[in-house]
Amino acid sequence: MFMFLIVIMTWNFTEVFAQSDYEKFNSWLQKANQGDAEAQVEVGKCYYYGKGVAKNFSKTVEWYQKAVDKGNARAQNNLGLCYLNGEGVPKNLTKAVELLELSADQGCAPACYNLGLRYYWGEGVAKDYDKAAELFLYAVSKDDNLTPANYFLGECYAFGTGGPRNYAKAVELYRKAANDGFSWAQFRLGLCYADGLGGLPYDMYKAVEWYQKAAVQGDARAQYSLGKCYYNGEGVAQNYYTAIKWFQKAADQGNADAQFYLGNCYCLGYGVAQNYYTAAEWYKKAADKGNCCAQFNLGICYENGDGVPKNHQLAVDLIKKAAAQNCEHAQDYMREHNWN
Repeated sequence: MFMFLIVIMTWNFTEVFAQSDYEKFNSWLQKANQGDAEAQVEVGKCYYYGKGVAKNFSKTVEWYQKAVDKGNARAQNNLGLCYLNGEGVPKNLTKAVELLELSADQGCAPACYNLGLRYYWGEGVAKDYDKAAELFLYAVSKDDNLTPANYFLGECYAFGTGGPRNYAKAVELYRKAANDGFSWAQFRLGLCYADGLGGLPYDMYKAVEWYQKAAVQGDARAQYSLGKCYYNGEGVAQNYYTAIKWFQKAADQGNADAQFYLGNCYCLGYGVAQNYYTAAEWYKKAADKGNCCAQFNLGICYENGDGVPKNHQLAVDLIKKAAAQNCEHAQDYMREHNWN
């Protein structure tokens, strides 16, 4: 799930290669066979990516291990990720963390970030936001262009995990990562404009701009948020057809809020022919994920027999579930009908 967030440490030699990938690989291999640890890492990477040689994770691990045996920080980080993902070796989170710690202790910025993620998610170690924030901060201090580290450090500041909440700092870090094309940061920056956080003005036009950047990269939360902007006419001209387009994309990825709004569009005939059956289908998908608004609307569908067979008891159960989650419409409905 998080593999694309992982950072493999690269290396920039001063010599510039004009050769083909095959020639580059053989040049690295010659140096690696002579015991050059940096070249051993590069040979491992060639096998990992299939550059100049057939992709072979077992060979990747073999060459990384040679460099690890020499204490090479890059190799420790990269081999740690192999154990993390089970590439060329059986998946072993304990071994992964052990290698990442060795690399981080040498000041390797990508390893600090990768280890920080383990503490952030509680993967292979006990969840520890303080430790995660410390590692993200160190990674960013060593490499300000480490895009995902900027984003996750921004999350720590935004939510006050690992330190005091600081929206201004969060926005600064989100913007760095967003400008690098990181969709999660683009979505967060859009939210900050929508809520006027971190010293930003309330600006739905800017929010839409950032939602759009993230949405086209497939970020389901951004797709939903962009759809809602078109649905309500916030930051853009109201357009139910375009709203449905983005709700559909997010709903297909399992986003419950988008599924609820897509149900509304079919229920009310907004941008699509009115269809209670399809509305109920989408309400059910969202309700099953715990969306209280969808639970209430699906309950009303069962109460009235709209798109589903009439079923009073099921309606009561769903509306009570929604009310228990503080859905005001459900609570009002229960009071009006004297439901306990």
